[in-house]
Amino acid sequence: MKRAISFALSLSAALQLLMAADTRDRVCATCHPKETVRYLATAMGRSLVSPDPLPSGKVTHAASGSVISIEERDGRMLHTLSEGGLTAQYAIAYQIGGGLMARTYIMQIADTLLESPATWFNSYGWDLSPGYAQKPFI
Repeated sequence: MKRAISFALSLSAALQLLMAADTRDRVCATCHPKETVRYLATAMGRSLVSPDPLPSGKVTHAASGSVISIEERDGRMLHTLSEGGLTAQYAIAYQIGGGLMARTYIMQIADTLLESPATWFNSYGWDLSPGYAQKPFI
């Protein structure tokens, strides 16, 4: 639990930095437009962005029987978690990672950011986010 809270706080800090970075990018672009465009085209320049559209999918957490369904609706990525007859659906707010190997996703609930248990891997598609397979539940 302590680790999850720390992760959520770290993501909140990262989001604040992203907003500040967006402002800095615009300021930098005033004098250095070519350099700014080149940077934003790199994986590092896209490491925390709105989610890219991807194919729908399903991921099952073997230990708990939970199923995460991924779909796009009205231009938004949605992750739906179903377990034991209960279902919760979350809009994905952010995509983390440069997208070279994988992308993981962040949902925002009120002013808290949480990692989705589903990650897109370029080599094979949707699967559990790193670390989730070993947990007894999601």
